[in-house]
Amino acid sequence: MAVAALFLLGPFCPVAHSHPVSPGKTPAEGKSSTTVQQAKSAGGAKTVKAVPAPRTPAAGKNETGNSTAAKKKKPQPAPVVSSKTKAKAEAIASELSPALPTSLEQEIGKFFGLRYRLGGEGREGFDCSGLVKRIYEDAFGIRIPRSSIELSRFDQLQPVATEELKPGDLVFFGPNRKRVNHVGVYLAGGRFLHAARSEGVTISSLDDQYWKSRFMFSRRMSGLKLEEEREDFEALGFERELRKDAFLAGVGRDEFDVRFLDAGIEINDMLELLVSGFFLRALDPGAGILSEMDAASAPESGGDLQSGDAGFRVGAAFSPFEWIKLIPSIFQSESDRGERGERQQRVGLETWMILPESRVAVFLAAHARNQEDLLQRPLDINPDLQTADVSLGLHYQFSDALRFSLWGSHAYRPEPEDAAADAGRRASTSLDQFSFQFRLQF
Repeated sequence: MAVAALFLLGPFCPVAHSHPVSPGKTPAEGKSSTTVQQAKSAGGAKTVKAVPAPRTPAAGKNETGNSTAAKKKKPQPAPVVSSKTKAKAEAIASELSPALPTSLEQEIGKFFGLRYRLGGEGREGFDCSGLVKRIYEDAFGIRIPRSSIELSRFDQLQPVATEELKPGDLVFFGPNRKRVNHVGVYLAGGRFLHAARSEGVTISSLDDQYWKSRFMFSRRMSGLKLEEEREDFEALGFERELRKDAFLAGVGRDEFDVRFLDAGIEINDMLELLVSGFFLRALDPGAGILSEMDAASAPESGGDLQSGDAGFRVGAAFSPFEWIKLIPSIFQSESDRGERGERQQRVGLETWMILPESRVAVFLAAHARNQEDLLQRPLDINPDLQTADVSLGLHYQFSDALRFSLWGSHAYRPEPEDAAADAGRRASTSLDQFSFQFRLQF
C-alpha cells in the first residue's frame, strides 16, 4: 500500500521530482539534476533522499569557471648578451686600443654585453667581482679573492693615485663612499670595465657623475707586469739603440765606442730621472785606441773629447705619450790632458720615438757646450752656439735577427783664432758625419 501511494503522489512531491535531461546535455546548461535513492528507515519504511549529480566544467573553462587562456604567463629570462651594450663597449674599446696591452684587450672583448648575474662568473653572466676574478686569471694568470670586499682588503694590492692608473689596476666603489660594494678593472683614458646591474659587462667612465660620486679608491697588484711594459724584444732593442745614439750625440763624435752604465728613477708614468756613466774608446782598426801622436796633436784646452775620456750624463725623460720621450740632458766629461786635467760640459735636448704599430725608431737631438757649470749653478744655462750640433738616428727592424741603423750629424767647431787668421778664413768650420750599420743577430 505504501508503495502504491508513493507512486500515485510522485508527480506532486517536490522531493522525488526530477527534471528530465535531454541526451547530449549536461547540468551545466542551467538544469540541476538529482537521482532518487531509497533508504530504509529504522522502522523498515522506505524514504527518499536527493543526491546532487557531479558537475562537468564547460568547454574552455577550468573548475573555478575561469578561462584557461587567462593563466598567468611566466616571466621570460633576460637575454644572455645585450647587443646594444656589446656595441657600445666595442666602440669604446676600439678608441682605447692603442693604450691597451694585447692580452688584456683580447680577453675583455670576449665578455662585452654579457648580462649581470649575481654570483656568476661564466658565459651565463657575471657579477662585478666574478668578472674581475676571471679577467685576472685569464689575462694575467693571477688568482684573487672572489668578493669585492675581500678584494679591497687583499694585502697584495697596493694603493695607487687616480692620476697614475694603468691598465689592469682595480677601481672600487661604494654607496656614499662608506662601504665597498662594486669593483672594476681600469683600462685607459679614465674608462674601466665592470659588470653593471642595468647593462651587464660594459665600459664606463670614472668622470660619469654616478660613478664619480661613488668612487672610493684604486689598487694595483704587486709585481703585475703587462706584456707591453718593457717586455717586448723590439722595444728593448730600440731602447738600447736610442741610448747609444744619445751618447754619440752627447760626445759630439761618432768614431768612438761608447761604453756606458745607466740607471733611472721613475717618478710617475710621465717622468723619469736618468743618471749614466760612460767611457770612450776610439774605433781604430789598427790599435783600437788613438795613437800617442794623435793624442798629442789634440788641443790642450777647449778640444773635443778623446779616447780614454770618461764622464757622466744626467737627464730627465718626459713622456707625454707612450711612444715618445723628450730628454733635456747634461753631459760632463773629465780627461787627464794638461797639468790640471780638463772638464767639459755639454747641454742638449733629445727626442726618442718608437713609432707605434711599426718597426721604426727615430732619434733627434741638438747639443752645445755650456759656458757655465750647471752642476754648481743649475739656472745658468749659457750654451755656446758656435759649438752646436744636430744629430739624427734612424732604426728599422726587418726581423728579430736583422736590423738597419742610420746615424748622422752636422756640427760646427771653432778653430783657434791664430790658425784661422793664418789660413785667411772664418774661425769656424762645418763638420758632417755619417754612418750606417746592418746588425745580424743569431
